[in-house]
Amino acid sequence: MKTVLITGANGFIGQRLSLYLRKHNIHVKGTCRTLRALPQDIEPIHIPDLCDFKDWLPLLKGVDTIYHLAAQTHGIKAGKLEEVNYTPAKLQTINVDTTHVIAQAAVQAGVKRFVYISSIKVNGDSTSGFPFLPTDPPKPEDNYGASKWQAEMLLRKICQEERLEYVIIRPPLVYGPGVKGNFLSLLRLCDSPWPLPLASIQNQRSLIYLDNLVLLLHRCGVHPAASGQTFLVRDSNVSIPTLVRTVRRYLRRPSRLFFCPRAILKLAATLCGRKEAFNRLAGSLEVDDQLCRHILDWTPPFTFEQGIKETVLWYKANKGVFSL
Repeated sequence: MKTVLITGANGFIGQRLSLYLRKHNIHVKGTCRTLRALPQDIEPIHIPDLCDFKDWLPLLKGVDTIYHLAAQTHGIKAGKLEEVNYTPAKLQTINVDTTHVIAQAAVQAGVKRFVYISSIKVNGDSTSGFPFLPTDPPKPEDNYGASKWQAEMLLRKICQEERLEYVIIRPPLVYGPGVKGNFLSLLRLCDSPWPLPLASIQNQRSLIYLDNLVLLLHRCGVHPAASGQTFLVRDSNVSIPTLVRTVRRYLRRPSRLFFCPRAILKLAATLCGRKEAFNRLAGSLEVDDQLCRHILDWTPPFTFEQGIKETVLWYKANKGVFSL
């Protein structure tokens, strides 16, 4: 039986990936900070703080593939579409140094492949007319994006010097059951009865549904041609008005979008101290995923409509437990 190790196995992506791999008769070792929400039938590895943990070698004995998902992502202020930008030092320790330590241990343990979840923020925060390509020069615009780029460079260096294959994936916004952060805040906004002044926004955002990403991760772990590649991934490009209308339709609410000039929206957001949040909501961020589709013969099996429907069903079943 093939054995894999997933860091962050009880996280948003890690839970779903663990369940999928176990269904396909793969032995899963999963690291987690707490045992809460850990999928059943995997081998749990309780590591309260990855930054302080150094004894990876015994854990990686017999492991064929590592899926490194654990990271310090954006914090989010409760109930607000506003991210917390962590300090470079904190992100360096969690996202860069830990990746370095695990990769070095993987070389010593004889692991065959290291699949690393990076972020589209390595490319930048927005596009204007042309989608990001995996060959574009990295231009991270915040501390988080910079830390993921540093981790990528370290991983490439180690793998190129040693006999360790790597695959880097830079996903855009991931949505699906269990989603948190900005997308959960957007679900709450759509669930309100209030009309929203978003009809004037004409943007395009690349998204990927959780189950599409999980299937792609598995393929990146086993496909021979994936080795040494950096993939940008998506399953859809949608505008914010289209996204809101679709979510509200599955919530069985009227769309209630009205026109307000973009300049006025931006001014109002700036006066409220939400300029960056508005830019993320109203700006475009598109990716070109043709390399991934071509090399891996990959087509996302789940549509945008299917993904949103499942996400909304999960939200409706669980919204009573979300903190405000």
